[in-house]
Amino acid sequence: MKLFLVSNMYPSLSNPNYGVFVKNFIKNLNDSYQVNFVLSIIKGKKVTIFHKLFFYLIHYLEIIIKGVFCNYDLIYLHYISHSAAPVLVIKFLTKKPLVINAHGSDVISNNKFRRLNLYFIRKLVSHADGIVVPSLYYKKIMLNQYDIEESKFFISPSGGVNSSTFYNINTKSNQFTLGYVSRIDPGKGWDIFLSALYILNKEFDIHAIIVGDGIDKKIFKERIKKYKLNSIINYHGMLPQNDLNVIYNKLDLFIFPTIRTAESLGLVGLEAMSCGVPVIGSDIGGPSEYIVPGYNGYKFEPGDVNDLVMKIKRFKLLSSDIKKKMKNNCVMKSRDYDTKSVTKNIYDYLNKLSEKN
Repeated sequence: MKLFLVSNMYPSLSNPNYGVFVKNFIKNLNDSYQVNFVLSIIKGKKVTIFHKLFFYLIHYLEIIIKGVFCNYDLIYLHYISHSAAPVLVIKFLTKKPLVINAHGSDVISNNKFRRLNLYFIRKLVSHADGIVVPSLYYKKIMLNQYDIEESKFFISPSGGVNSSTFYNINTKSNQFTLGYVSRIDPGKGWDIFLSALYILNKEFDIHAIIVGDGIDKKIFKERIKKYKLNSIINYHGMLPQNDLNVIYNKLDLFIFPTIRTAESLGLVGLEAMSCGVPVIGSDIGGPSEYIVPGYNGYKFEPGDVNDLVMKIKRFKLLSSDIKKKMKNNCVMKSRDYDTKSVTKNIYDYLNKLSEKN
């Protein structure tokens, strides 16, 4: 099987985690099932308007040229909004089966570009032969947004969690340590996490590890200084995915404080669980599906700092035996999202769709 894969999100040297699920999708299918690919991708996050216009122009031309002249069995589009128009053209010209993979803000976001592109997005969704979504939550979102047959949907959690990359290595210190791994962007909840640290730091010794970068980085650093948290926070900026296992293994708790309704899965929470780290996350979006209160973590009311603080304290007061059991439960839950089974399922789905057409 050969796929024509289109995506505006793919890792680069300066943005190693940007669209890493696309890179893993390609690697997993190629390594396990020798699936071949024709690629039209944009590497890294473009910041200036000039860079965005230039790279998208090249990207759109490449989609048309490769889509028309290359040999492949199926079109696969990751992140539907930004490449909807040229992919729609290729679908009409070639009549090849089309699978679109929606991830989050490509459907829920109300930014100006998506509003302008909404006509093409709706057309693309209606003409897709298959729609891959990362969670049941996101399937419901798309059913509410668009007039789609439910039979078109296939749930596949963004490549899953590779247990050979994320596993327990017993490197925990005696410090009570909380972790945050995500973008430092609006809606991701970094500010909620810092507010919780500010409260907790007044009551007992606490440590935090933060990994991430984003447009709020300056405000983020100013907030740390304001709250006098520099001595308890170890900030790493952005790290490659392969470096995260060591980070997760230093944590007692992973905090997932997002307030974004576009949080379609939240793979970092599952990565932490695969390392045996319980998760306290917002009761919203994808994370609300895999966090089971008292079993592998706790949920808190999105945006409610006091509720987050209360749940962290609740965990801290648990006995060692209960914490150990919860850690084991985390690993067990993460196996539901294991990369091998996720890859097999998506391969079987695509192969069947390709043969059918």
